[in-house]
Amino acid sequence: MYIRRVYGKRKQLSDGRRVELPREQWQVIENTHPDERLITDTEAAKIQRILAFNRTHHGYHLYNHDPSQNSAYSQFAYQRGLVYCDQCGQRCSATSRHSKDGQTIYYYYYCKNRLRGCPNGKGTRRDLIESTLIEHLLRQSVEPIDEQPAVEPIPASNPYQEKLARLEVKLKQLEEIDGFDSDIEELKAKTRKEIERVSNPFNPETLPHQTVQELIEVGNGLLLWHALSADEKVEVYPRLIERITINNGGVVDVSLKRPDATALEIEALESGRVV
Repeated sequence: MYIRRVYGKRKQLSDGRRVELPREQWQVIENTHPDERLITDTEAAKIQRILAFNRTHHGYHLYNHDPSQNSAYSQFAYQRGLVYCDQCGQRCSATSRHSKDGQTIYYYYYCKNRLRGCPNGKGTRRDLIESTLIEHLLRQSVEPIDEQPAVEPIPASNPYQEKLARLEVKLKQLEEIDGFDSDIEELKAKTRKEIERVSNPFNPETLPHQTVQELIEVGNGLLLWHALSADEKVEVYPRLIERITINNGGVVDVSLKRPDATALEIEALESGRVV
């Protein structure tokens, strides 16, 4: 977090009283002591997202209470605020119940209006919501395959893997150039940084700059989505998902956010800021 200096916040009236001026009249000087920063912009933004998530996603079983698990959030915490009733449009609430032998806990979402006439009276299990979501993301991560039958299966292309391969070829070609040239060295460094960004899209520093489509494409693998920790799910899934609608035990639809939008653009749009 950088240090900010603000001048001209108040002025003295003729009678000696001091009053605060409108914010737009303040003189604000940003980043006045860059060497004295306590945290980076990325860390500060992450803290703000955590605080915003906690303000709007409070409730039952949000946090992890199992000391054997490293995540701060519970397994399905990311689903808070994303699940809606397909019948009445009401945001759904979380609940749970034990199995008959008391050894297993099942976690559900149910419509808040189910006792007020909404026909969506059956809860939908949260593990089913997650598996359906992952299936949807996997379908979105590959290009449509021609419906005409082929002699041999045609593997779907993965733009993410293709982009990574192009960058690696580019870097190899640059490294084969003899002699020293500052411009080429700068291009090498830039290419390495881009390879790192593409290779690690869920890195907290690169995540806000990835578009929804890029995150979906990089997730072109079942193992990757299932390997996310509960905290990583809270970081990643809300950036992708607009809403999930459920009805009587099943998932009706998964709606994603605008494919070409980055997390920064989406956050700015939702907060009314201009980027």
